[in-house]
Amino acid sequence: MKKLLLTVCLTVSGMALHAFDFEVGPFKYITTDQALYEVSVTAGSDTAKIHGDLVIPATVKYKKKTYTIRQVADSAFYGCKGLTSIAIPDSVTGIGSAAFAGCERLTSISLPPRVNGVEYGTFAGCTALLSIRFSDQIEYIADSAFYGCTGLTAIEIPDNVTTVGAKAFAGAANVERLSVGKQVKRIGKDAFSGLDHLTWLEWHPQAFTENPLKGMPVKGIVSVVLDRDVQQLPASFFAGMSSLESVTLPDGITTIAKRLFFGCSRLTDIHLGSRVTVIEESAFAGCTSLSSFVMPEHVTAIAKETFYGCSGLSSVTLPASLTTIGAYAFFGCSSLTSVVVPDEVTTIGDLAFGGCTRLAEVTFGKSLQSIGNNTFRNVSSLTAIHWNVTDYPAANPLRGTRIAGVTTFTIGDEVKQIPAYLCAGMSGLTSLTIPFGVKQIGGHAFADCRGLTAMIIPNSVDELGEYAFSGCSSLQSVALSAYLTTLSKRLFNDCVSLQQVVVPERVSTIDSYAFYGCLGLTQVAWTASVTTIADHAFGYCQNLTTVVLPQGLTTLGEGAFQSCSELTTLSIGEYLASIGRNAFEDCAKLTSIYSFRVPTEEQELACKSIFEGVDKTACLLYIVADAKKPYKQACDWNAFKTKVHPKGTFWPGY
Repeated sequence: MKKLLLTVCLTVSGMALHAFDFEVGPFKYITTDQALYEVSVTAGSDTAKIHGDLVIPATVKYKKKTYTIRQVADSAFYGCKGLTSIAIPDSVTGIGSAAFAGCERLTSISLPPRVNGVEYGTFAGCTALLSIRFSDQIEYIADSAFYGCTGLTAIEIPDNVTTVGAKAFAGAANVERLSVGKQVKRIGKDAFSGLDHLTWLEWHPQAFTENPLKGMPVKGIVSVVLDRDVQQLPASFFAGMSSLESVTLPDGITTIAKRLFFGCSRLTDIHLGSRVTVIEESAFAGCTSLSSFVMPEHVTAIAKETFYGCSGLSSVTLPASLTTIGAYAFFGCSSLTSVVVPDEVTTIGDLAFGGCTRLAEVTFGKSLQSIGNNTFRNVSSLTAIHWNVTDYPAANPLRGTRIAGVTTFTIGDEVKQIPAYLCAGMSGLTSLTIPFGVKQIGGHAFADCRGLTAMIIPNSVDELGEYAFSGCSSLQSVALSAYLTTLSKRLFNDCVSLQQVVVPERVSTIDSYAFYGCLGLTQVAWTASVTTIADHAFGYCQNLTTVVLPQGLTTLGEGAFQSCSELTTLSIGEYLASIGRNAFEDCAKLTSIYSFRVPTEEQELACKSIFEGVDKTACLLYIVADAKKPYKQACDWNAFKTKVHPKGTFWPGY
């Protein structure tokens, strides 16, 4: 305070330095217009007379002339500590800088109607000032005008004021109520700093681009009243109002600015205007008491960190118009239990729902095209996912999500393709319905869904990706689409409970490792359309006892039936041109082979260890009559006991 008053004193002409033209009573007068007999007034030589209630006259007579008092001079009553009130006549049009600065006992002031501004430091340090009555003509309040007026409990800035200067009301520590008029367009730095007891704010300015409350203590504000004509609130306007519980925004506001309600930790009730279309980043971040939120119907985007850390938010309703959910939008909303992503949303940003530790159910809309990295990071509570995305373009949309606890997964009727890795690792999933209309199922889509017991692939599906059901250890039965042409690589790898497979008629290729490790598989049915069984396709299918290879089969890959340890009977069609190395290695119980095939020298000259680990002396090879010699010459076959099987008699499987 003393520092400010010293600054005021040095900046403007001090009381003792005033040059004056005449003195009458307790006042000195300085002529400002000789022709019009106009003067400014200041305290007289005997400052002891400047005390109690003082009245400045509208006119003064001196040497038979009448002068009109137009101004209160700079520093006119500076430091007049005995002054308790002063009446300023309506003739006054201006009051100078620091005119009443340091008048510690001045309790009230009424500004004349023709005064259009309060100058620098005019009432600074008037610590007993309880009220101010501004004139209707006031247009500006200059820097430090009411600095340190600790007796003020309310400030009402009239509608005509356009400018409030820096530190204008700084240090008015006991102000509880503040009203700012409609025409205010500029508020200087720290204009309201130090208003430590402010609890009520009334705001009328229609538009501000920068936060005018910056530097003002706002944590005690419990009520904010906004003029119905307010059209724009600047970024961070409500930020830090940790006592604010409810706020209603006017209908004219279309944009919720960046960090608008940041840190309003007690805010429970927000009424947004009906015309809101944009919500900017971090708008509600840290509103920890906000429990529910209904997004206005025309909002198209939720920006980055909009609800970051809203730990009390348990319910949010998103509008049909929404197209984007930004990164970290709901991060740390630890009370949120369910989310419905509207159909028009195309993008969900990184970690949008990260840390939502109670989130149990998520519904994805039809148009989604991009889900960011770790969107559901540290969310281990998910139990239900509803996937309605028609055609998601990328793999692994739920990457980084803890989905092991998901027990319900539904797929919408309009879904055309299931992306790769969509449900990979959902070990708690026990049943799943794939609707007719799905055309492609991506690689690893249901890999390691260890709780699934049965699957029906509808006839609309014409493509199954690699590893699609790999590791589904409880899967016992599967019905495949009739329109599949290939059973892809490791499609049912390690489905140890799978018991039987019917290969659709259109399938021509069973790719490598397709049924590798299906320990429970006892039966495979196929048609002559299968031409290729690739490497290790049925390796370690240890419960297969009989294999009748498709009649149209031309290629059998390496290790195709390797370690099928219970296999006893094998039937081979006449068109099989190539058998890979170790095709039936370690099929130790093999006792009967029925072969329509007549091997050529080119096919069988080199040893391929096709039957490595098979006791050929205990296994009978049934052949057609004209194949006896070729088999005796074939490296992998000549050790078998052979028996010619007459044509026209029954051949197992054919």
